Order: sequence, then structure tokens, then C-alpha cells
Amino acid sequence: DSDHDRDDGDHGRLELGDTAARRRVAGETVIIRPASGTRVLYLADEDASYIEFRDIDFDAVNVTSDAVKLTASFTASHHIRLRGGSVKNAGDGVLRGDDLEQGILVTNGADSNEFIGVEVAYNGEASNRDHGFYIATDDNLVDGCHVHHNAAVGVQIVDVGADGDPDRNVVRNSDIHDNGQAGPTGEGITVCGADNRIERNYSHDNQAAGILVYDVDGVCDAINTTVRSNWLTGNGGEPITVYPTAVGTVESGNFLFAPVQNESGGTGPAGEIPR
Repeated sequence: DSDHDRDDGDHGRLELGDTAARRRVAGETVIIRPASGTRVLYLADEDASYIEFRDIDFDAVNVTSDAVKLTASFTASHHIRLRGGSVKNAGDGVLRGDDLEQGILVTNGADSNEFIGVEVAYNGEASNRDHGFYIATDDNLVDGCHVHHNAAVGVQIVDVGADGDPDRNVVRNSDIHDNGQAGPTGEGITVCGADNRIERNYSHDNQAAGILVYDVDGVCDAINTTVRSNWLTGNGGEPITVYPTAVGTVESGNFLFAPVQNESGGTGPAGEIPR
């Protein structure tokens, strides 16, 4: 995990000023909720790199596209960290052709970002494109996040464009559930690219598979994906689906749970099947 174990030094930290600092000390939530516009946070230049956003709620209820987008204009932002806080409510109820309403969209060479302990929820309108996370770049980390009630996939690591497949991404220690709200599709996690790792997540009650290793020749290739020590239950599709053309997928220590009635009349996890 050396690529994602950097220290938490003060370099590149963004401060929101005295008012925000006082609210944080007082235990109040710092909320960024624009009254209008396209996005809540948009970073698209290498000069906007090595920035940390800590304990901020990005509320997209009044904007028309993604809540947070990391991308490039001429050069790409990179090494952005969101720690704590939330990203919610992308999608204003109006479908606009190809307009995207993701929670967090990372694309076009914006590599090496971290999302730690972030709640990503209630984003999107369309079942085929509006995800909690849409990550199309390399060397990103999703760790300890709560990803739920998004229109399509909870965490999608796919790039169907011309930028190359997303490689060496890690999704771990996250609670991912009730995604696919727009139906009928919506996995907990979808992944393609090379050397990606999906580890120690609880993926449950999603509309489709708990984890999908996606591989379509000429679109996005899955190579050497690790799916390890995840817990999966209550998903509408298979707990884990691996496309037959995926190369080198390693599955180990995953547990599939089936709820059964217990002595008190409630239900609980049982039928543990290691895979």
C-alpha cells in the first residue's frame, strides 16, 4: 500500500478561513452549497494540486451536473484529498441528454487522489451513467467511505474513452449499499483496468452485483484485479461477477452471506461461503 501511505503533513492543505475554522471548533458542519451553477467543486489544472479538503459537506442540490469533478483543461489536477465530510445530491431532477450527474467524477489524467472517510450519497438521475464515484484515472484511493443510494453504480472504476484504462486503484474498508436507485442496473463496485484492488469492503443491498470485474475488448480491459476479504449480501445480482475475458483476477477470502431467521425472530448473517 506504499502508493497510498503518504504522511498527513500540511503541504497543499486548503483552509476555508476564520469562519469555517470557528465552526469546526464549535462542532458545526461546514457546508458548501452553491445557489446555482454547474458543479460544487471543479479542479482542472496542475496548479490546483496537493490540496486537502477536510470535513466539508459538498451539497449539489442546486447545481446541474456533478458535485465534484477532478479533471484537466490543458493540464490535470492531481493529488487531491477529500477527508471526511460528504458529497451529496447531484442531480436536479432533469435529464439533459449526455449531461452527467455523478457524485465524484475523476477523469482526463487527474491521477493520485484520495477519498478517505467520505459519505457519497443520493447522487444522480440516470441508471446507466450517474454513479457515486466515477474514477477513470490511475493510482486513486477510496478508503473507509460510505457510498449509498446513488442512481447507478456505487464506485465505478472504468474508462471507456481514449485516455487508457484506469490502473492501480484501491477501494477498501468501505460500506457500499443501496446503489442502483434509478434501476435496473447498479453494482456496488465495478472495476476494470490493470492491478486494481478491491479489499475489505461491505457491499450489500445494491441493485445488481456486489462487485463486478468488467472486461470488454477494445473498451476496457481487466488485468490482474485483486478481490479480497470483502463481505457481500443482499445484492440483486451475483455477489461477485467476473467477466470470462478478464485476465489474472485473484479472488480470496470473500464472504457471501444469506440472511436467516434467528431465535428472536429477526434476521442475521449466516451461510458464510468463503470464496
